[in-house]
Amino acid sequence: MRNTICLIVPAGILAIALSCSSGGPVRQTGNYTLDDGTKYTGQWLNSKPDGTGTAEFADGTKYTGEWLSGKRHGKGTYYFQKGARYEGEFKDNQRNGNGIYFFPDGTKFEGLFTNGKMADEGTFYTLSGDKYVGQFREGQFQGKGTYFFKDGNKYEGDYVKGRREGQGAFYYKNGDKYEGNFTNGSMNGIGKYYTANGDRYEGEFNKGTMQGRGKYFFSNGDRFEGEFKNGTMHGNGVYFYNDGTSKKGRWVKGVAVGK
Repeated sequence: MRNTICLIVPAGILAIALSCSSGGPVRQTGNYTLDDGTKYTGQWLNSKPDGTGTAEFADGTKYTGEWLSGKRHGKGTYYFQKGARYEGEFKDNQRNGNGIYFFPDGTKFEGLFTNGKMADEGTFYTLSGDKYVGQFREGQFQGKGTYFFKDGNKYEGDYVKGRREGQGAFYYKNGDKYEGNFTNGSMNGIGKYYTANGDRYEGEFNKGTMQGRGKYFFSNGDRFEGEFKNGTMHGNGVYFYNDGTSKKGRWVKGVAVGK
């Protein structure tokens, strides 16, 4: 029979009983095979993985990290089939908290996870060195976000199902800038384009270029109002010179024709 010594310490009308020997379970370390065929190596408590350890599951996946009462809980790494893996926080066997998901193709997502799923905001790194920071939905860019290109270009604005869609701004590494509407990833609709040398275009765009009706303001004070095609003056219009004079006529590929 185990002897237990108790010390009673009076404190006013209170008494605190302290047990000097709890006789509780002790965490063990070893190799185990669970009922479902999982092979576990690590710490064990109350017949369950508890502490740190590695589990190799029957489906070929693997987890190494922290455990609590038989569940993945704390920091760890989960290796999926076909090369994907997750590094980060777990709770109740699920990816919960901050973490990084590495896709088989080398891309990765960094951000919050809830019940095993990527949260609504985070950072996505492409294999080529580009980076997206913003909102997600069902694993795709959705909502507001910023895309940083490796070459120095940048986009800020709306995304729908992974594409630039809606209002946004595109900053070119040479100093040019576009502000306006995007469709299917390209400048489409009404927008403004600012060049690094001080020129500015306001008007219609189609498939990423000036197309339709618009106004082009030159840095020297001249401006053209009229039709554009393939990024240049093409069609009917009026050219206003900075001295106050103007010329009305027709342009073809940026050159005035006729009288």
